[in-house]
Amino acid sequence: MKIEKVKVVHCDEYGSRVTEIKTDKGTFQTPDRVVTSTESNYKKRVRILDDPYENPVFEVIGHFTLENIEALHLINGPFARRKTDFSAHVRGYEEMITKFYPQMKKDIKLSPTDVRTVADLQRYCGFDLITIPDLAINSKMEEFEKHITRLAENFILVYSNAEPIPYVDMAMDEELFKKKVDAIWDNNSIFKVMGVIFRSPPQHYANYSYLYEKNDRDIWIHASGVNRYYPKNWTTAQMHIPQIYGIDTCSILSQKLGIEPPPKPLEKIKRYDPKTLGIIEIEEHRRRYGTELDCDCPVCSGKTLDEFISEYRVNHRGEEDIPLLDTWCKIHEAFTSPKEFEIGRRAIKENRFKEYFRRKEDIGDVIDDFKVA
Repeated sequence: MKIEKVKVVHCDEYGSRVTEIKTDKGTFQTPDRVVTSTESNYKKRVRILDDPYENPVFEVIGHFTLENIEALHLINGPFARRKTDFSAHVRGYEEMITKFYPQMKKDIKLSPTDVRTVADLQRYCGFDLITIPDLAINSKMEEFEKHITRLAENFILVYSNAEPIPYVDMAMDEELFKKKVDAIWDNNSIFKVMGVIFRSPPQHYANYSYLYEKNDRDIWIHASGVNRYYPKNWTTAQMHIPQIYGIDTCSILSQKLGIEPPPKPLEKIKRYDPKTLGIIEIEEHRRRYGTELDCDCPVCSGKTLDEFISEYRVNHRGEEDIPLLDTWCKIHEAFTSPKEFEIGRRAIKENRFKEYFRRKEDIGDVIDDFKVA
């Protein structure tokens, strides 16, 4: 896959932008949500849903410790096992633009061999976008630029069907952040897309503000690791926040497989609400809207709230399974939220994005926490 053109077609005075990305797999506009292997695994868990996700981009998330990464190039076996796992995801979503995100601890320090191995793993799997992680969150500027350009030029010369995507962490020192972002931009003949690791915008305001100030640059910016909820209220759907700063696409933070959260009682299960851009408890939905779902996604179409609960709280063995109901709610979110991003794009083009956000109760109530203009 090659990116043929990235063009900012409109910037709203509030900071959001619409970017058109043309590739040999098709053209799409942003802001938009990226579907991930997490949402793919949700569909595998429920077993009975055949409707495909229709997002333009699919992100495979791999959880890594430093020991996991070193094992890829020090021990025979781990590389092949990861390749088998990730390649299966790529094949299942090959009609989309496929990318990879290695989810790691913030303080991890990688060697050039570690990064090259992660890149090689992606090449063997057939990803369209090849992620280049930073060596460390605050690696030296000269080292960073040499590192990303050398790897990227190798991909372009040797592996011409993929595009490199260097990543920077939104939590890094503000002056270093600006220099690294500018280095990627200054090499825009190589880089048409860059990745950022999402961190709290209020805590790292200067870095987000810099992206906002430079939102007219023709480069696709993707944010990985966005928390599902805004931690201040555990209600706002935080995936809608990055677009304020000129970030084009985003994907949700993944929970490591095998780590099950404590089971929730039925009344604590939450559903995505596009009317307010919140993720609200089922009983709060009942308070606001009664039993009407007013949703035509493949999960909810034709159902009332009570029918939704009754059908999806029971597993294939006929047993009550409240965590399964929670999974169905997240699949509903994956199907429904891209439609809301489409509505938001129209608001940006019409210079009324601020008004659009203010009218969405669960974002409007906290939007001043994120405001940069």
